[in-house]
Amino acid sequence: MNTSAVRIRWMNDACYEIRLPNGKAVLIDPYIDESKYAQLTYDDVDQADYVLISHTHFDHVVGLSAILSRFEPQIYVGSVSGMELAHQYDIPGYLMNLCSAGDEIVTEDF
Repeated sequence: MNTSAVRIRWMNDACYEIRLPNGKAVLIDPYIDESKYAQLTYDDVDQADYVLISHTHFDHVVGLSAILSRFEPQIYVGSVSGMELAHQYDIPGYLMNLCSAGDEIVTEDF
């Protein structure tokens, strides 16, 4: 396996897992077990360092609780709905990263 490659795994519906060359994991729109098409489960996620939320419809965020109960990921979400999401899922502020249109995300990992 090429460890310098970015690997992308489709979990189902809108959920993707991206593995970075440094081993860190990015999860996009965590909605796995709840899908009527689910073939994978939250148990198939063994790491989540970052969670990107494209928007806060039910089928893009409902799995956030399952991910937060196992990992402590940095969460990136739009500023318009991010605070309500933090309140609803009881997410500590140090994990929340609110984004606005045109923002560029730069971390030590990507």
